[in-house]
Amino acid sequence: MMFVFRSSSKPEESQFREYDHENNYMNKCSLPVYDFWDSKVMRYVDYNYDPAKKCDKTFKPYTELVNGSWGIVEERKGTNCSARCIQGVDDWNLRLSDWMKPGPVNCEFLEAVCWEDDTEVYGYIHTQIIPKQPTTPTTSTDPPSVFVFLFDSMSFGSAKRSFPKTLSLLSSRLDSVEFPFVNKVGENSMPNGFSLWFGKLIEPILGKNYGGVDVEVDWNSTSYCYTHLNGSIFGEFEKQGYMTLNIDDWNAQMVNYPDCEGFKDPPTHHYMHPFYMASEKFGSSITKNHLKGKVMCREARHPAFQYFQDFVNTYKDKPMFTWTWINTAGHDNFNGLMRVDKEMVEIIEKNMEKFENSFFIFMGDHGFRMGMKKFMETAIGGVEVSNPYLSISIPKKLRKDQSILEIMRENSQKLQTHFDTRATLLDILKHQPQTSFTDRSLLEVPGEWGNSYLRHQPEFPRTCGSLPIPPEYCICQIEKTPVTDENLRERFGHMLIDHIHDMLDHSNYTWMCEKYKFRETISFFHYGRANKSDSPHNYEITVMADFPSYAQFRTILTHDKKASHVSFGNIVRLDRYLKTGSCTNSGANMSLKKESPVTILQAIIFIQFGLSFSITILTTIGIAFGYPVASYYLMALLQALVAIPGIVYIALQGNIWIAVYISFQLVTASCEIYWLIYMIFDKQSAGAWLGLACLTFVNIVAVVIAIWFRQSVLKVPCKKNKKIEAKDLDMKSEKPDMKVPSTSMSEVEKSKGASSKAKSTSSIKKSPARSMERSDMSEKSSKGSLKVRKTKKSSSPSMPLDSRETTSLSRSSSKTAD
Repeated sequence: MMFVFRSSSKPEESQFREYDHENNYMNKCSLPVYDFWDSKVMRYVDYNYDPAKKCDKTFKPYTELVNGSWGIVEERKGTNCSARCIQGVDDWNLRLSDWMKPGPVNCEFLEAVCWEDDTEVYGYIHTQIIPKQPTTPTTSTDPPSVFVFLFDSMSFGSAKRSFPKTLSLLSSRLDSVEFPFVNKVGENSMPNGFSLWFGKLIEPILGKNYGGVDVEVDWNSTSYCYTHLNGSIFGEFEKQGYMTLNIDDWNAQMVNYPDCEGFKDPPTHHYMHPFYMASEKFGSSITKNHLKGKVMCREARHPAFQYFQDFVNTYKDKPMFTWTWINTAGHDNFNGLMRVDKEMVEIIEKNMEKFENSFFIFMGDHGFRMGMKKFMETAIGGVEVSNPYLSISIPKKLRKDQSILEIMRENSQKLQTHFDTRATLLDILKHQPQTSFTDRSLLEVPGEWGNSYLRHQPEFPRTCGSLPIPPEYCICQIEKTPVTDENLRERFGHMLIDHIHDMLDHSNYTWMCEKYKFRETISFFHYGRANKSDSPHNYEITVMADFPSYAQFRTILTHDKKASHVSFGNIVRLDRYLKTGSCTNSGANMSLKKESPVTILQAIIFIQFGLSFSITILTTIGIAFGYPVASYYLMALLQALVAIPGIVYIALQGNIWIAVYISFQLVTASCEIYWLIYMIFDKQSAGAWLGLACLTFVNIVAVVIAIWFRQSVLKVPCKKNKKIEAKDLDMKSEKPDMKVPSTSMSEVEKSKGASSKAKSTSSIKKSPARSMERSDMSEKSSKGSLKVRKTKKSSSPSMPLDSRETTSLSRSSSKTAD
């Protein structure tokens, strides 16, 4: 196998219309205008991608749920079918009913399972909407419904390439306005989702080195992760008399990943999370695979679309607020969204009358970021990862007043963030109805970061320095000059790797995380035109670590020549790290591979291995000179062959030294087996060969433990994980005995262990990288320094503090971390 890596970076041809040549971070933003179908992009596009293309299109479900009653569509000889209700307790717990025969059911999610001759042959989860009453009466006359469809990892360019028919329909029939310059405010779904749903900044902004200010987080991890969430935008709409719906077609979902509490109570009237918990974790074996498009042509988004449609049909005469977050279609594959275009067209056409009289928002949370490092290395790829799609359609009656469309189009040509999208939603809900949507004046809402698209926005320059955007994600185009000085490239590359290790030391994760070794600097750019002034210089640097991970990291560094000081911004990992990314640093949103404590392995190696190896080698040499042993070589050979796949697997995973250790252990065990057989056939004393048998057993157990240690222990997240288990015996098994109904409601719940929280850190300088899953940043706020923020708000959380140990029901179980 040969690896080929680019050893130097050549400057790319200009891809954008305009660049900032002076690196004026605070006062200028050269917006990224480019060709979405550029040849550098299209080489990665595959319009034929469809993981379900080979599914059985003739397959029809054995069961149905119609008008509140479930039944068997067609009786099959020898087939026995039962069903059970699925009910959510909170975001980590399910309650499953007894198995029941066909008939009426009073639940929204129903798992049906069929067996033939004690073999499970069918598993399916049905959905329905059971009508509810609004939480409060509507507070305005004829309030417009609001429908949000968010596709995970959908950049503006990706939407243009993947949804041509959908976007054309939105433009021609709903007069949608596109916002091509939305900038994400965090690396993955969580920080961007929290800006939309809660209006909270959970990644710090390190802008001081670029002429701006450092801004600390609104909520630390105690507030957004280890405490049950309240105060979402769904509650705001419910208070105004709206019927609400929240769908995320992935059981881990944004508020829970990787091990966060999420919501204790359903955040909306109808909440689809229990469906996906059951379909991915707690259903029958076939149920857990029935949304993969392998047999039946049903993928995870399809029941989400059906549940949405049932909701719309149920509440035709009531104002609705829905949020459909489609995660699985495009999260893991660059071309995954293209097959959904036709489906979205069908949804829009089917509900055209309703959508024409509502606000319809079609958007992404960020661009595609799961690998595709060659695409990410291009100028366009570097922009798209931070440039989520957004288009907004307004009710038909409001379009008669051209001023609202004019102000939206004006704002669409400025830099925007998810905070502005949230401000628009709150404007639609609370403020615009008071003036029949005619108010275009600037509105500053205390405690909110953004400004509504339906109004004039502040007149100061909208730049990454004046808006809550971490510099690492800024899409404003700055002239970048390639640095060709190899000594400088290598020097700063080594410094970045050392900085990563320093952060690990600071976070007390060194003992469990792999030490990276610098391989090369892939790219190194000077921001602005190169000059020899003594003022601080900013650079964008991308480095690659050496074998075994070949990890790629990118950050912005600032070199202060006068102070002889180098500082680093938030660090982003570019490559798709699969299972090497289980250890997340609290100071940076990067993932590192977990390793074992050196002292434990040293004890195993030097004590057990040293003794057994010495004894067996010496005895083997002795026996070789006094006994014909050829007939016993086969046993030793077989012993080694059995372990070869395990050794190869471990070697490929990168732990060569563990592979060597296991190899020597196998040599030792082979010699012991050979010597043991000799002693038995030579009629040695029972005590002698029993003693050697015990030693042989210890050696073999050591090999098994080493393999298990590498395959299991080294792949879990840094914090100690808990498994979600059932209280009753039937639910503890991955393949429960589905034919034996439980005698009472069985509750699927996580084990409660000792709480393990990251310690708060009050200094951004000490831990300058971004805080995603683990950071406990100080909640002291400096938001007033940003131009966009006119009124400071209290940074203390509005929720009671709580804590919970981590859990294994995380996205890492099925796909790479978002």
